[in-house]
Amino acid sequence: MYACVFFEEDSSLSVIWKEDRDLSLIEDFKEHHKVEMKWLLRPGTPKTLYHGIIVKVSEDKAYLDTFANKAYTAIIKDKLPVQGDNQGPPEELFTFDLGDNVKGKRKRTKTDRVVQSEQQDEELSPKKKKKDKAEKEKLNEELSPKKKKKG
Repeated sequence: MYACVFFEEDSSLSVIWKEDRDLSLIEDFKEHHKVEMKWLLRPGTPKTLYHGIIVKVSEDKAYLDTFANKAYTAIIKDKLPVQGDNQGPPEELFTFDLGDNVKGKRKRTKTDRVVQSEQQDEELSPKKKKKDKAEKEKLNEELSPKKKKKG
């Protein structure tokens, strides 16, 4: 089980495994609940304690990674509060829908001209229907005796 957590200290979103040894649950492992995480900021320095709030919980880490990236870009990036401000997460994070903001291949849309052209093709020149297998077998049976007679 994984969680996307908003950390107040640096206004960041991170995906964290429930069993991570540096993660300590203040409340249950559910949305809107608080957690603490020890982060190693620089090698050779002690770990720093960060306070966070769980935004989303899921079994799929890849989904949460995508969610965190898209939500950060859409909601937090432009509205970064002053570091150390310790404000809670924006409410939009909890209602953010990944489906509307997923970028991928563009959807193909037909123009009016293409739609009209397809309609004309259907009306004016209907396509030949494919013969059924049964009809093909009958034709083969009818042709095969003739071929044998010639030979």
